[in-house]
This record gives sequence, C-alpha cells and structure tokens, in this order.
Amino acid sequence: MFMLSDDGYVRLTLSLLHEIPLRHCTSGLDDNPTPPITHAAGITEITGYTEWVSDTIPAISIGWDWQIGGANHPQGITCISPVRSNLMLMAGVQTSDSPQDVGETQSEAWLAEYIQTIPWQITVTTFINQRYQ
Repeated sequence: MFMLSDDGYVRLTLSLLHEIPLRHCTSGLDDNPTPPITHAAGITEITGYTEWVSDTIPAISIGWDWQIGGANHPQGITCISPVRSNLMLMAGVQTSDSPQDVGETQSEAWLAEYIQTIPWQITVTTFINQRYQ
C-alpha cells in the first residue's frame, strides 16, 4: 500500500489518506503562564496540542497546535499552527509508477485542509476536559 521512505516520510496521495482511519493519540494543554489582568475584564485563551495516528504499518502521525478563545478566536477551538506530520503527499494516481511529491509546503496546506474533515474539535475538547478535571 505505502512504505516508509529512506528520508523518513510516508508517501501517499491525499485520496489514499482519506481512506485511512486516524485515531486520537493524545492532546494536552500548553504550560503558558497567565499574564496578570490589569483591568476589570480581559480576553483569555487556552492553547494546547494534539496528535493523531493511524494503525497502519508504517504508522502515520499528524499533529498540530490549537487554541480556545482569545481575541482572534473568541468562540470554539481552532488550529493555530502548521500541521506537523511524517507524510509527504503526492500528486497523481497512487497505483501509477510515477506519482510526484507535492513538496513540504503543499503537503502542509493539504493536511491543514484534511484535518478540517475529521471531528477533532469535539474529540480534543472531550479529552482535555477529562484529562484535566
């Protein structure tokens, strides 16, 4: 199906990635010290990280940072960092002899779009609420 390349990347097409189930591995809160509030009301934010993996061999790993609240995201949880992964996405048909790497920048952009297709916000929020009760 796909293999680990000598450079450490797992190479596959975006369409094949959509066929591979990813499961939540872990999420956590960042240890950011809270600045003192110097006026009656202030905008707060909570930041953290999440990691998702496949049960395939080789394993696929995708992670990113997120934020709840803050001036730019007053409601809900949103991705605030580039997506980190061991994937190098490829353009072309996976079964052909010559699919080509799209490069790190395009892979990162496609992965950012991809993570919006999985219900990560609910899973991360639930996990964080249970982990930090």
